[in-house]
Amino acid sequence: MSLTREYFLADMVKKHGMRRFAELGLWKGRTFFHLLDTCPDLSMIGVDAWIKRPGNLAPGAETYKAWNMDGLRAHVTTKAKDYGDRARILIMETSDAAPLIEDGSLCGVFIDADHSEAGCRRDIELWRPKLKPGGLLSGHDIDWPTVKAAVKDLVPEFQVATDNVWWTHV
Repeated sequence: MSLTREYFLADMVKKHGMRRFAELGLWKGRTFFHLLDTCPDLSMIGVDAWIKRPGNLAPGAETYKAWNMDGLRAHVTTKAKDYGDRARILIMETSDAAPLIEDGSLCGVFIDADHSEAGCRRDIELWRPKLKPGGLLSGHDIDWPTVKAAVKDLVPEFQVATDNVWWTHV
């Protein structure tokens, strides 16, 4: 059985002594909380708007029509309180959150938000500068053609890990 993304990321965090990490697109918080639980020296910033997008018609875009966004947001924000200052949740678009984070301040970023090519491209472009030299730029769903197109163009040196994770050090 191959490891899931949260185990791969936890291994990378531990191996490289990462202290500050951001995840874009939290959904239920599975990866976010796993990293907080298994990496006690890590502080996390989680970004998700938790809004339905019925008009999303771009290839790779999701509408989230069937998801209980209010319930997902409430679950993650409530659970995050258990981690105190180690967990910061930003309820907003990833593009609106990027200016709030200082360039060169993060050890890692995991992109799993807008899966359209334009959305993935935007997140890579906006969040790569937030990384320290040698930081981990990573994301999920490299098997999606839209994600792969953006990653191949902007991160040509990327590698593929378990669970459709793409990654590189910057």
